[in-house]
Amino acid sequence: MYSTDVARCASPDSFGTAKSEHRSSRRQATGDNDVIIAVMGPDDMGKSKLIELLTNFPSGSEPIPGFHSVEPRSPNAFILDGRVVQLVYVPSFVERPADDTDILRGLASFLVSEQRHGRKLSGILYTQRISDTRLTHARRQLTMLQKICGRDSYENVVIATTHWDEVDIKTGAERQETHTSVFKSVLDEGAEIMRHDNGLESAEDIVRHFLRKHPKSIQIQRELVEQEKSLSETEAGQEVLRVLEEERRYQENEMQTLWKRIEKADEESNEVLLDTLQRRVQNIQSEITRLKDADKSLAEFRASTVIAEAYRPSLDALTSTFEGDIQPKSPSLDDPTSSPPSRKFRLRSMFNLRALPGLRRLFRVRLAGR
Repeated sequence: MYSTDVARCASPDSFGTAKSEHRSSRRQATGDNDVIIAVMGPDDMGKSKLIELLTNFPSGSEPIPGFHSVEPRSPNAFILDGRVVQLVYVPSFVERPADDTDILRGLASFLVSEQRHGRKLSGILYTQRISDTRLTHARRQLTMLQKICGRDSYENVVIATTHWDEVDIKTGAERQETHTSVFKSVLDEGAEIMRHDNGLESAEDIVRHFLRKHPKSIQIQRELVEQEKSLSETEAGQEVLRVLEEERRYQENEMQTLWKRIEKADEESNEVLLDTLQRRVQNIQSEITRLKDADKSLAEFRASTVIAEAYRPSLDALTSTFEGDIQPKSPSLDDPTSSPPSRKFRLRSMFNLRALPGLRRLFRVRLAGR
């Protein structure tokens, strides 16, 4: 579904000398003291290559796990200057609204989970190819970055220009000026633009910039956790909903046009054309249904649901401890010898009914206090 930037780095030597005394690689889930950096940007702009370079992911091996997923992935952690760094690959937001919904839900779920554990992003690294002359997709990605991050967190954003080997010095300077103009809204609020020349040194310099930053919650986390909004009520959700509505209107207009053509084909008894048009109508109907489902999924997404699902295995394990001792069979009213339900059975029933809402309230209070 997604054409992610998973090409290997140009030379295996890029990895051969990657490890140094101050830097090593390891694989693990995010830890409480890790430097967590979300890597965003359009596809084919150097996101995956940058991650591969920094994490020593073997050149020429299988694609980094999760790079074809709609959810964020952190395939490899590494240590730089004594700090554990996690680069979290965020799939590109594309001009397919229903897919954008899945990507936003995946990102929101990851961010809520991180905040639940008391972890915050050290920043967002946005990659942009310096040789790119068509910045339409960049503007779309930038809009989503702004809605997700919020102005208060722009100082923790770095715009990394990539693929400098594809332009000469004069062209590079001109493109840099163009890119600075496009990203002016975030640069004026504290974001930095840095150059990545495909080498390890420039990549590490970019990461060191984040090492000096104080981790903070970004806008979408505050909206979901502290303000208890649904995903559709967040700034990022509203932007996706706007595009969903535009696409739905477009598809409905296409449907009306097709029905007129179907009526004409029917009058002319053009069975071949009629069959083709009917298949197109079915495809459009399926897409409209998918758009409506995407709209609904944004409205249904809440931080409390993510938290409850995270604790569901523990809840199930707790309630299952009674299974060996208790038969969940109600006593027969007609049998005078039957005994009343055991106290454990009554407690378990009460817990099943009442615990989940209470847990949700508790977690909201805990998260709001972080």
